Amino acid sequence: MVEIIGMIATISLIISMMVNTKNPKTVIMMRALNAVACVAFVVYGLLLSAYSTAISNGFIFFVDIWYL
Repeated sequence: MVEIIGMIATISLIISMMVNTKNPKTVIMMRALNAVACVAFVVYGLLLSAYSTAISNGFIFFVDIWYL
């Protein structure tokens, strides 16, 4: 189950980084996808006791939300 969460996080992050950000609407989509990836990475990091992963992605999540 932990690996599935990690794979969801990784795939979401990869997709969000492939979004063309020249259009303001796609920037919103990129931020939203990245926020989903961050939440998954926070859960993943906590399940593995990888607190640096959880903390850094928690911070990035709030940055994504701020700019949405």
